[in-house]
Amino acid sequence: MENEMNNKTLYRTEDDKMIGGVCGGLGRYFEIDPTIVRLFFALIFFGYGAGGMIYLLLWIIMPDEKMLQAKEQEVNKTEESDPTPIEGEVLAKEE
Repeated sequence: MENEMNNKTLYRTEDDKMIGGVCGGLGRYFEIDPTIVRLFFALIFFGYGAGGMIYLLLWIIMPDEKMLQAKEQEVNKTEESDPTPIEGEVLAKEE
């Protein structure tokens, strides 16, 4: 459980999105219902007028779930195929 808490990543969701997936991603990150996040943004939007601007900014900044998964697959692929030693690592000689 502690390991899961350290590996949290903020991203826009694909399966729980209404407009851009920002509220769904924030809901997953903070482990709350995305509807509460949507209500929060609506209150900020109608109360102060800044909710739309904040949402748009987060939409631009937050990575997409698909892009994040593609990067993870790319990293895993290069780790498996990279035989170069890590600095300080000694390769065993074949005799």
